[in-house]
Amino acid sequence: MVYELSQNYFVNLFDEYGRGNQFSQEARRALFDYLEEFGDDYRCDIIGLCCGYCEVDSISDFNATNDTEYTSLDDIDQTDHDDIIAFVRDWRGNIISVLCTY
Repeated sequence: MVYELSQNYFVNLFDEYGRGNQFSQEARRALFDYLEEFGDDYRCDIIGLCCGYCEVDSISDFNATNDTEYTSLDDIDQTDHDDIIAFVRDWRGNIISVLCTY
């Protein structure tokens, strides 16, 4: 059986699986957009997504994880980091976190 997910349904699935604290609402939307690039053959596995991706919302956490010395999330160059899949932005376009693979 195949079910086509809307972005809102995808975002709410994390809460249904008890993983509502894993990613912010904005990060879930960014993750949905990223996964849409894989096309119709993607099988949604919320637990697998929580094990394979993380949201880093502070520059100190990003620096500790990546052995870097950036001063803000805005300074990060995505081309230098293969593990970054998206920058999560607020409604004004400011970077509030980074989505990375483990």
